[in-house]
Amino acid sequence: MGDRINNRVTISGSSDGPIVQTGHNSGTLIVGSPQATVAAQDLAALLIALRSQAAQAQLDKASVVEDNLDDLIADAQAPEVAIPAVVQSRWTKVKGLLGGLTEFTDLIAKISDHIHRLFG
Repeated sequence: MGDRINNRVTISGSSDGPIVQTGHNSGTLIVGSPQATVAAQDLAALLIALRSQAAQAQLDKASVVEDNLDDLIADAQAPEVAIPAVVQSRWTKVKGLLGGLTEFTDLIAKISDHIHRLFG
């Protein structure tokens, strides 16, 4: 009975998906990668650029767009605490409000790709 059971999991290769750990964790849990950090920083920069462009445009629901973009920027700056479903909901709302405007098409496509890679 003195033997201690140690469960170790090693994930190598491409592991871009979310990792859900349940139960009791009595050791060190390290999640993330340098690539994810760079992607989150890139996403934050893209969202800041979109917010700047949206602020200059005459949008119908500008305050809704700006509030959601502010929240998305905060999520991108702290992806480890962001809730993926909430991030996706916010982004869907922003895309819906900006979707018909061609000046945002390129940024929307880039941001959509980053959000998909980081938050599923």
